[in-house]
Amino acid sequence: MNKFIALIVLLLFFSCSSKSQNNEASIGDLKIAFKKNDDKLFIENFPKNYNQFVSYFGWNDTLDAPYPLYKESTEYIDLFFKIVSKDKTNNSLKLIIDISLNGKYQADGVSYFKMNIEKLFNKNPNLACELLKNRKSDEIDSFWHFYLDSPQPLTSVPSIFKNIKNNCAEVYSSLEKEIKIIQKENLVSEITNESKANNLKSINDFIPDGYMILDSLSGFINDDKFKDKIIVLANNQEFKSNDSRLFLVLLNENGEYALKIKSPYIIPCLKCAGGTGGEDSYSNLVFENNILSFSQLKVIEIKVIEIKYNFLNEKGDFTLNKITVTNSNLSDNSTNKISIAPNNKISIKNFNYQNYNNYIKYSAKIIDSDGFTNLRKEKNSTSIILDKIKTGQVVDVIDNSSDWWLVETKEGKKGYVYKTKIQLNKL
Repeated sequence: MNKFIALIVLLLFFSCSSKSQNNEASIGDLKIAFKKNDDKLFIENFPKNYNQFVSYFGWNDTLDAPYPLYKESTEYIDLFFKIVSKDKTNNSLKLIIDISLNGKYQADGVSYFKMNIEKLFNKNPNLACELLKNRKSDEIDSFWHFYLDSPQPLTSVPSIFKNIKNNCAEVYSSLEKEIKIIQKENLVSEITNESKANNLKSINDFIPDGYMILDSLSGFINDDKFKDKIIVLANNQEFKSNDSRLFLVLLNENGEYALKIKSPYIIPCLKCAGGTGGEDSYSNLVFENNILSFSQLKVIEIKVIEIKYNFLNEKGDFTLNKITVTNSNLSDNSTNKISIAPNNKISIKNFNYQNYNNYIKYSAKIIDSDGFTNLRKEKNSTSIILDKIKTGQVVDVIDNSSDWWLVETKEGKKGYVYKTKIQLNKL
């Protein structure tokens, strides 16, 4: 009997070791495919289910540490959606559904994956029907549950999906059902339920069980004489769960408060800075002279990026109007700072701190006296030339923290240009 038990233990051990080695090998192959820009190899080695996806790009709650590709998750996810979006057969797009099954909301990589699905469906709502109509009922339910799971769940079917009601009745019915289920499950559903929200009056009424006030400001947000409130809520156990923080704007209506804005995507989560020092990714909430501001911290290898967002208040509608980016290089203590204005008006209701790369892009002009400058693959003068950019052409600057600036052309090509060949369009 003892020998039999020992044999089982050994088999389990070797099985687990084999799975671990296979997982490491797949991650290694995925890294190679990413570096080589090999679409086929990349899809072959991309995670095939939710648990595998988290084990690549998520956060290990047990060890309170990131999984291998946590820091690079947005880059890998961007490439994944770029590849599958080109698939006219929808074969690789089916992988989106496979990964979503049995999934649940998490900050960072999982949330970013969900956001990209939303972008796909916003462009083509019928795609939801095509990808789900031949799935089993429980799989359709599971997908919608993942799609809807959020600190701020929807209360009704998004208008973009109204057209699939007739040609995809089961898919639409599942969506309606899961909205009701997710509302009941969600910790903070009590302040997104309109019928209950109308009865909330005091500030404490807006704080769900298990949450605490992380930050609180008072100020005159609308045109009346009553001081309103801006509040940031955090889960009491966020150091373990890393749950999203909630941003609330409460308007004071003669001593009773009404909810104006609520979003889990405005204030960065505790562990979203990256790095290994345990830095909080959020700081410095201020409301002065009708400007709301706060800072987001990103730590990438030996570089610390602080992004300060300024929102202009217009009677309770806040619009992103200025971004100040400070790049600090820890290796040589150098610092680069610039203030920029976003190209488009972004309401705070549509703002998402995870999209910081999109917000910190700013325009610059090529000024090479030769009439053009080379766009290179790497940060050196012998690197492969990807394109030639004419003098006077405007490009988006993504990173100007070194002598070689990472830019993106109007055609969407990304590469490096030497700093003397480019002139910033400053605020």
